[in-house]
Amino acid sequence: MAAETSALRNYTSVFPNLAAMLNYRHLHYFWVVTKEGGFARAADRLGMAVQTISAQVRELEKSLGHQLLKPAGRG
Repeated sequence: MAAETSALRNYTSVFPNLAAMLNYRHLHYFWVVTKEGGFARAADRLGMAVQTISAQVRELEKSLGHQLLKPAGRG
């Protein structure tokens, strides 16, 4: 537990506005996409449209200033 708290302090010292930048809903959608292996499966699991999930992950990437997922071609 102490190590986790220490790690969090390290992140917040490097990224003081980290909590303000992150939207937990965006993080949840990103986690489901990675866990399910794609946007379509994540959308099915969450009962949402693929476009909605994709837009939320794009917002997360925009807020972090970093691309989190590489686009994969179909087929």
